[in-house]
Amino acid sequence: MKLHARSEFIIVAALIAVGHGLDLLTTYIVCPDLSREVGFLYLKLASLGHGTWGLLIAYKALFAAISIFAYRLIMRARRRFYPEQPRGSLRDFLHAAHSLGAVHRADGRWVMPSPRLTLLWIVYILIIGAATYAWALAIHNISGSPVWMDSLGRLIAALVAVFGFWGSAWYDYRSGCAEPLPGD
Repeated sequence: MKLHARSEFIIVAALIAVGHGLDLLTTYIVCPDLSREVGFLYLKLASLGHGTWGLLIAYKALFAAISIFAYRLIMRARRRFYPEQPRGSLRDFLHAAHSLGAVHRADGRWVMPSPRLTLLWIVYILIIGAATYAWALAIHNISGSPVWMDSLGRLIAALVAVFGFWGSAWYDYRSGCAEPLPGD
């Protein structure tokens, strides 16, 4: 197995786990009573009277584990959309990847990428975006930064997620994607 696929998985899994762990740690340091916790599921459960640290830790651990597992599945599934013939530029790669399994109009031009590729991309954006946003929240909690930093954190999370998907896929494709992934 080539080192890049294993390294990519280990690095991303560590970033996901550490990001969510740091968010928990800094939340505990800044507001141990959870008065400023912003997690959607936590807020929903807290409104029902179930807002405890144990529940928040279990939620974060479960979310991180599911994210890491889903990332591993995405690493394997994205290879189905790589072009068979090697192409030189990122633009050619993106065009070929979007054309495989795409929804076409009657005149043959494709309207949207394959629904499977679209689903992969959405799940990837949620996983990596959430981990990046957890890092931004941890920095926000520790630094006591102004409110606009929260919006900047969301923007950075979105950019990392969008560009990370295609950047890592293109790197995987260009560096010999025929090698198995971790655990294969």
